[in-house]
Amino acid sequence: MKTCRMIGPERKGVWHEPAARVLHRHPLALGPYLDREELLGLMAPVLHRLCPEAFARIMANRDIQDIARDFRARLASDLSVYRQIFRRVVERFAQPSAVLGEGDARRLAIKAAYQLHIPLKLLAFRLGFLKGLELVDDACWRERQPAGLWRKIVEP
Repeated sequence: MKTCRMIGPERKGVWHEPAARVLHRHPLALGPYLDREELLGLMAPVLHRLCPEAFARIMANRDIQDIARDFRARLASDLSVYRQIFRRVVERFAQPSAVLGEGDARRLAIKAAYQLHIPLKLLAFRLGFLKGLELVDDACWRERQPAGLWRKIVEP
């Protein structure tokens, strides 16, 4: 198995291994998880400015303004769908894990739950990204914090 290290020794440069497979464990509740995605979006324009090579690899060599236009277009659609998805995710994860079943049924239930959250993850990242573009020249980028932009869309 290949590994990946994003920040090089002594914080100089970025190493990237596209074929890397990394085991992740992120035991977060939904709110902090989406806040983290928003923060990643906030920081993406900073990465573009400070390390354009890494940004290009992560974002499939797309131009930052093209990405922003795409994100704005996606956010211009009916945002009420996110509220519905959020409600379903909250309901799904409020159930005890025993309802997932066992074996293949459990695997499929977990996969379905994972897929259900993806639009919310993308929403939080996109909102953060667009906000981050507004702040890209901010000298205090290290102090950026998520503002719960996604909450304004998913919570009534």
